[in-house]
Amino acid sequence: METKTNKVALAIQGGGVRGAFASGVLDAFLEEGLTFPYIIGVSAGVLNACNFVSKDFGRSYIVCSKYMQDKRFYGRKVFLKTHSYFNFDFLFNELAKSELPFDYQTFANSPTEIVAVATRCKDAKQAYFYKSKMPVDEFLNLACAASASLPLLSKKVVIDDEEYLDGGIVTPLPLEKVKEDGYEKILVILSRPIGFRKTKSHRNVLISKMPTFSGTTYRFLRKALRDTYLSYNECIDKIENSSDKKNIYIIAPKETYDIKVTEQDTTKIERLYLDGKEIAKKEMEAIKKFLYE
Repeated sequence: METKTNKVALAIQGGGVRGAFASGVLDAFLEEGLTFPYIIGVSAGVLNACNFVSKDFGRSYIVCSKYMQDKRFYGRKVFLKTHSYFNFDFLFNELAKSELPFDYQTFANSPTEIVAVATRCKDAKQAYFYKSKMPVDEFLNLACAASASLPLLSKKVVIDDEEYLDGGIVTPLPLEKVKEDGYEKILVILSRPIGFRKTKSHRNVLISKMPTFSGTTYRFLRKALRDTYLSYNECIDKIENSSDKKNIYIIAPKETYDIKVTEQDTTKIERLYLDGKEIAKKEMEAIKKFLYE
């Protein structure tokens, strides 16, 4: 029997394959029958959210641990065919409807609201796509793909004639949006250990200078790419140092084993996933107290 939560939102950070930690946490939640009325996810965070709401136990972990090595989903071969290193069409369609099924019916029938966070390319502002306001196929194939489309590694996703990229460019987790939507209590799953902060990324500076982001159209996006580390640190500072401790519960890994965004070392991925499950199980009593008190 499911355990119902009451007005507690779940916020899930991205981070590419580092999302294996959140996969472990969420699988522990599934084992306990926990549900949430509202989930906001950025990048890999929203992909994890979808598999959680569809109740596909272990699916997110399998995608990380197995299909990052699959040339149908990721790599140069995919890039030559689609101009993106990630084949989201394969992930959301061919794979989901065949060898690694996604429970579309459970997902569609769930009352849980999911908000996918993306970055609008023309002004580098956050964009929010709601599961309840889009057909399921569009939410998965467009909104979730946009939220997880890493600059340079993925092509821009067009929704209603607007271009979008990864939500993490502007913020790792927009908790202000959660509160705007009416949720004061928030359970946060981070992808990095408590205390982690980013430094200036020379890679992002180089990406901002690539021809695909040239011209006045992308001037705000170029600045956002250069300043991602600043917006990241500001957001995490607010989360970790919040004075409203009774309304925020943070679950974070102790370490991430030097896992890269596109990590393919299955041993590292498994360790991170199992860490997520273990931490969630150890803290389950405290988590439930937070959800229901």
